[in-house]
Order: sequence, then C-alpha cells, then structure tokens
Amino acid sequence: MPKNNMSLIERGPVPAIILVLICAICVALLALTADVTADARAYQAQWLADTNKRALFPLADDFPEETLEQAGEGIPGAKTVDLAQLHPEVYMVAAVHTGGEVTGLIIGVASKGYGGKVPVMVGFDLSGTVVGIHVDASGETPGLGQKTADASFTDQYLGRLSDDSLSDIDAVTSATISSNAVTASVREASFAYDALTKGIIKENPLLILMLGTCPALAVTTSAMNGLGMGAASTAVLVLSNVVISLLRKVIPDKVRIPAYITII
Repeated sequence: MPKNNMSLIERGPVPAIILVLICAICVALLALTADVTADARAYQAQWLADTNKRALFPLADDFPEETLEQAGEGIPGAKTVDLAQLHPEVYMVAAVHTGGEVTGLIIGVASKGYGGKVPVMVGFDLSGTVVGIHVDASGETPGLGQKTADASFTDQYLGRLSDDSLSDIDAVTSATISSNAVTASVREASFAYDALTKGIIKENPLLILMLGTCPALAVTTSAMNGLGMGAASTAVLVLSNVVISLLRKVIPDKVRIPAYITII
C-alpha cells in the first residue's frame, strides 16, 4: 500500500476548517474595529457634514444643531423659539463653539429662486453682524443664477447687522429672481437671529479620528492628507504581509490565495 505523504493540514476537511477559522477571526477583528472606531467615525462624518459651516467660521470647533421647534434651548442666553412655525423657511440653526464658548450662530434658510429653493447659510457673530454666507445655487441657471454663489455677490452681505434692511443689495445681472431669493433668505435669517436674541464643544474632531481616518483623507486634495493616506496604506500592507508570513506554514496551499485575500 503506497504511503500517504500528505501532511495533516492537507488531509480531508482540514484545509476548509482552517479557512473557516481564518474567516471567523477576520470577521471578529473587523467587528471589534468597527466597535472601537464607532465614535471616531461618527465625529468624522460630522466633520465632513460641517464643511460649509466651517467655511463661515474657520476657527470653530463644533456646530451643534438646534431643534427647530425648540430652537435656542441649547444656546446660553437665547430664547426658546418655535422657528418651524414662526419662520418656516428656516431649515437649520446651529450654534458655533470655539474654545468651549459660544461665538456665533449659523442659520440656514431656503427661499424660492428661479429653479427652486436656494439654500443659504448665514453666519452671525454675537453682535448680530453677518460674518459669512454660503449660497447653494446649484439648482439655478448656469452662468446666471449660479453667480449668486460668487463672492462678488455674497460679499455685499458681510458686515451688515441683523436689523439691516438690505435694500441696497445689487442683484446679479439677468438673475434678479435668484438674487432676490438670496436676499430674502439673509433677511429671514436675520429675523430668526433677532427672535433668538443671541446666545453657543470644544473637542476638535480631527484629534480623535486616528482609527477612522481613511475616508476623511480620501475626500481631500491636501498634500499632507495625501501623505497620511499613503502612510496608512503602507502600514496596512506591511502588517498584513507580516501576518501572512507568520501563517504561511499553517495555511494549506489549496486555500492560500483566498486566505491571503481575507487577511488583507
């Protein structure tokens, strides 16, 4: 009877069992990683969602949003107002936190333009002065209404107080409806600000994104973030190859490739 030279790990169902064990371990590790990085990924998602707000207040740490039905409840010194009823065009109110203190408010209003609603975010400091404005004119006419998002138009609102009538705003040529929509939104935001009367976490989310950094890096063109992404990819490749090297004598040839793919 010929002698069987196959090692134990090559016999019968052993290769399949080893592959199942490797998959189970990898799934467990992925689940553990997802649980450990849950908070970091949540902060990361919020950081990305706050991109336009951060353009209005570059030095701010956080932008907690208020419930429209009870706006002002979480803002020190502000009145609690039902903006959903009093100012139905308002779709968002967010406090601006800088260094643990309330330093401003961001109010989002969407008034009807030429191509539909034109979302506008207006940033106010605590004196009621407009310090920034972001216009989403993507739904307006290209080359005309979309110019209401340009700084040449929006800069007219900067430095104005919440009680300004905005009667001297120059409309974009051939885009009067879109221009009026933006002005109406800024005016409505000012009314909402006055209704709240002013009033505002520290924690910079980037400081706790170490375990969930890849998506944040992947959506930027920053050279430093690109280097970070490269370093993270290198670390993944090095560590996965180390694990594969340690297991190369344990993993049967029949399932080596799928095992390697699973580990990586």
